[in-house]
Order: sequence, then C-alpha cells, then structure tokens
Amino acid sequence: MGLPKGRTNNPSGRPKGIVPERVKQWEELGKALVERHSDRANQVLDNLDDEKFIDQYCKLLEYFRPKLQRSEVKQDTGPVEIRIVRDYGTGNSAKASSSEPTEDN
Repeated sequence: MGLPKGRTNNPSGRPKGIVPERVKQWEELGKALVERHSDRANQVLDNLDDEKFIDQYCKLLEYFRPKLQRSEVKQDTGPVEIRIVRDYGTGNSAKASSSEPTEDN
C-alpha cells in the first residue's frame, strides 16, 4: 500500500532549485555534441535536397523543442454569456461574465 497523497518517506527530499545529476549530464552531452559536431552536421544538412533537409531538420529539432500535445477544452458548465460594456468616460470597461446575475444586472 502506498503513502497518502502529499506524504513521503524522505521529507527532506531534494531542495528546490537543485538540478538532478542526470539532467546535468544530459545537458553537458548536448552541449558537447553541439560544440564538436555542429559544423559537420551543418555541412551534411547543406548537402541534402529540400525534402530530406526538412525531414532531418524537424527530427533534430524534436530533441530541443519537443512537440506540444494537442489538447481539447471541454466546458461542462453550460452556456456562458459575454457582455461587452463600452467605456465612454464613465469608468466602466469591457468585461466577461457568466450567465449568473451580478450586481449590475
């Protein structure tokens, strides 16, 4: 059986802001690869035709800029009423409200 949510067997844990050793090693490897082989990689990419270049370039980018997952937003609260109030020097501004009545309704 596991621990209740929010509990741990190691209450001290790793302090905030401390980067794990594996992350440091991964970043160092990436830096070494970029510094040592970037010229050669650029030469190889320069010699590819356009279609192959785009394919390889996108594959390389995924290691540095991961793809974002698609997400879908669902609203279960029913319809939302949006009211726009124009400010003609009265101090009112545009605002959005739910279908629930407010003091100005």
